[in-house]
Amino acid sequence: MKPWKLAGYDTFDGHFYKIEGMYDTEEDAIKAAHKRLIELEELQPTEYSGGQPPFGIQDIVYVVRPDGFMYRFGTNEKEECSYTKIFGSHEQ
Repeated sequence: MKPWKLAGYDTFDGHFYKIEGMYDTEEDAIKAAHKRLIELEELQPTEYSGGQPPFGIQDIVYVVRPDGFMYRFGTNEKEECSYTKIFGSHEQ
């Protein structure tokens, strides 16, 4: 089985980047994502960055599932990135 991973999005520069690490379970990936958000708060303090988007420019952390889809961590909703979510139906 493919591992769970993390990815980041630099909201200031506008690009995705890899975050080191592979995890056997979603729970482990979520724990690592939470740790990464704590690190980001130290590196990009809300006081200066405005915090997480939509109001701030602090980097975003995504949990990447084994199937390649990813969702934003740290929000109340699982904002999943997929072809259908971004472009609509793939049957066209």
